[in-house]
Amino acid sequence: MEHIHLLVYTSELAQAPEEIDNILRDIIKISKINNVKNEISGLLFYHNLRFLQFIEGDKNSLELLMKNIARDPRHKNIIRIIDEPVYVRSFSGWSMDSFNLNNNDAISLAELNAIRDIYKQNFNVISNVLATFYKLMLDTYSSGQRPK
Repeated sequence: MEHIHLLVYTSELAQAPEEIDNILRDIIKISKINNVKNEISGLLFYHNLRFLQFIEGDKNSLELLMKNIARDPRHKNIIRIIDEPVYVRSFSGWSMDSFNLNNNDAISLAELNAIRDIYKQNFNVISNVLATFYKLMLDTYSSGQRPK
């Protein structure tokens, strides 16, 4: 069985927000090349000045990638949300892709952490389910509805 590790982190955009389309395009272009070489797969969300990224692969490869991200001038205030082994690679066909979910509603780090804690109490971490969950949650915020 392949040894896979899942790392989910959030960071803040450290550059001009009006450049986000170019920034995402550049990140994805470079990631698709480097991640294939390093057998890393994943998904990047952007929402209201915040990145949320799911990356999976060998733990050592992910740690090297996180060091590069920490030096990347497009990111600041990087916080790991999930950092643990998983049994199945969920993004095997995705060297990297992104979703720009930007709107005027802010999603706080406290809200993301609360969602993580609830999720981890009730389900085993399966990255494709977690990605779908976060996307639905962000879509709800984007439509102006707040969960009760």
